[in-house]
Amino acid sequence: MILFYIILIAFFFGWWLSTSEYAFSANDLYATYYFKSYRLLIIFAFGILLGGIFWGEEYSEPAELQFSITTPAVSLILAFASFIAVLITFKLSKLSSVIYAVFGSLLAFKLFNKGIFDYQFFYKNFFAWIFSPLLATLLSFLLTRFYKNYIIHSQIHYLKLNQYLRIAIILNAILFAVLIGANNGGVLILLNSTINTNYLLAFGKIPLNNDYFIYSISLLVIILFTNFKILDNLIKFSGAKINTSPESALIIVLSSNIIVFFFTIPFAVIPLSIFQIVMASSIGNALTRQNIQIDIKKVLKWFLILLVTPASAFGITFLLLYLIRQKYILQNGAVNLRQQSNIINVATPIFLISIIILLVGILFYLIKENKLKLKAQKDALKHQKELFDNQKSLSVMQVKAILLENDSLNTKLELKRHELTNIALNISEQNYFWRKFILNSGILRLQKST
Repeated sequence: MILFYIILIAFFFGWWLSTSEYAFSANDLYATYYFKSYRLLIIFAFGILLGGIFWGEEYSEPAELQFSITTPAVSLILAFASFIAVLITFKLSKLSSVIYAVFGSLLAFKLFNKGIFDYQFFYKNFFAWIFSPLLATLLSFLLTRFYKNYIIHSQIHYLKLNQYLRIAIILNAILFAVLIGANNGGVLILLNSTINTNYLLAFGKIPLNNDYFIYSISLLVIILFTNFKILDNLIKFSGAKINTSPESALIIVLSSNIIVFFFTIPFAVIPLSIFQIVMASSIGNALTRQNIQIDIKKVLKWFLILLVTPASAFGITFLLLYLIRQKYILQNGAVNLRQQSNIINVATPIFLISIIILLVGILFYLIKENKLKLKAQKDALKHQKELFDNQKSLSVMQVKAILLENDSLNTKLELKRHELTNIALNISEQNYFWRKFILNSGILRLQKST
């Protein structure tokens, strides 16, 4: 049962985070052609693992005291509600983040369990989510301007500059992965904090607590479930950025590293959507170019999603907790799933089975959508091939028509040439006749005169 909880929590929390957010965040690095896709995946996996193990507790430990998540069933509810919230809001904006959804789920659980809405926690995180992209945009803009001015006035040879760029990008990629683990890893550790095992991790002679063992297993589960989708999205996202230069990739990742590091300072950790930080850094880098147009509607949807995603997760979590409480206890009051789970054991399996059924349904839906998408692409390619064949046939017919027209013109030209030749011959014969006539007339006159 423990492994079952670990797998489901990891899947619900990690699906959107890895296949959407992290895949997009790494596409600038992949677009530089300095990394192969699987190597980049390995760098991010180990970086996130190390970042979460060594710095994840900076967020998870205070959050455990603040929210007091009781049992693995509650953690599963929070992860599942966050998954559904992102699934719903993903149609509104691709910038919807599971990190923001977990935030809304935590607020709902605290309100449901203790009857308290944590306004301080809400304002602190919400304002951080608003200002962090703005800071990333400004920082990326300034770093890009500084880099361009530096390159203009420097005397570094192109080959040496390219070597420096390669080293800087690789180092920043490693740091980026570690900072992601340090910033986002604490959320996964918090969700898994209710699961206890008899296994411990150790780094050399340094013992690591139970949470880090479960965190490592969860990351492995996420990679196993999502690695193909990550690689596919990584190639797709980077293909849309064919104009990304190594210099731009370095500026974007460096700006993101600075912002994520600033919000991962010990005792002041605020989990961020890495996706949105990278997007903001990309915008700041793009603003230094000319003729750049920003879609205002997308920006408004971006800021709207900061409220819609946690609000959706809040509502879904509150509803699920209410329904689950009715199965555990039949009286009002704060929910305490840890105590009641020993009395009624059937509720957890029923809930887990419902989750599995819904998960299978979602997977079938995604598979069906993928098949429809592939079918649409095949139909589009078939239609394009038909258009190409028709255009080719039309071109052949046009060529034949031109050849026939050329033959017709050649025939007409030949007839005209024959006609002109005949006219010339007629004129020549007439000239000969008239010369002969005049000559004969002159001879007759001479004979008469003599």
